[in-house]
Amino acid sequence: MCQFCIGNALKNVSIAAGEVTALPSISNVIYEFDDCLDNIYTPAIMQVGDSFRGSLDEAGDRDWIAVTLSEGNFYTVDLTKKGANGVSDLYLRMYDQNGNLIHFDDDSGDGLNSQLNFFASYSGNFFIEADSYRSSSSGDYQIDIVLSDAPAPTEALVWSGATWDNSETINVYFAAGGTTVDDESSSITSDGFSATEITNIMGIFDGVSNFANINFALTTSQAD
Repeated sequence: MCQFCIGNALKNVSIAAGEVTALPSISNVIYEFDDCLDNIYTPAIMQVGDSFRGSLDEAGDRDWIAVTLSEGNFYTVDLTKKGANGVSDLYLRMYDQNGNLIHFDDDSGDGLNSQLNFFASYSGNFFIEADSYRSSSSGDYQIDIVLSDAPAPTEALVWSGATWDNSETINVYFAAGGTTVDDESSSITSDGFSATEITNIMGIFDGVSNFANINFALTTSQAD
C-alpha cells in the first residue's frame, strides 16, 4: 500500500493508507512513500494549493493522486521535473471520479514539463496522473494545483506569436488516436477524441462565435 507524508513549516504529519485527516489551511508539501496506485483506489491525496512530490520507479510506472475540486472553478495543474533525477519528459492526465480520462497534456509547461488549465464540471474527486511520455522513463516529479482565472476566449489562438485575422474561418482538426502532430517542432502522438468530446468542444467554439467575430469549421485534414 502507498503511504505519504504531509509537511509544512508548522508541523509534519504522517498519514497511513485509508486515513482521512483534516489538512491545515496553509500549503503543504506531500511526499510519496512506496509506489502509488494507478487507479481510483489510490490512497495518495492532495488539496488545491498543495505540492505533491513522487517518483516514477521504472518505465511504465504511473502514479494517481486524488484531489477534491469545486464545480465552476478553473484550475491549473503543473507536472514538473524534480531535481537531478527528474523525469526527462513528463505526461499529465486528469481523470474524473469514475476513472474516465477527461484531460491530458504533454509539453504545455516549461521545456518538457506538462500543464493543464481546465474547468471543474462538478464538485468532488478528480485524479491527477503523473506519467512520462509514452511511459518510457522514470524519475522524480512534482505536482502543483492552484485556482486560476478563466482563460480569455482568444488565448488558444496564439501560436508561436502568430497573428490571426478574425475575418477568416479558423479550421479545427482533431487528431485521431496514434496520429503524430507537430507542436512547435516537437512531435506529439494524439490519444484521440471521442465523438462526444468533439461535439462538446465544437459547441464551445460555437459559443465563442455567438459573441465574437470568429468563425470555426471542423476539418479532417491535418494540413488545414
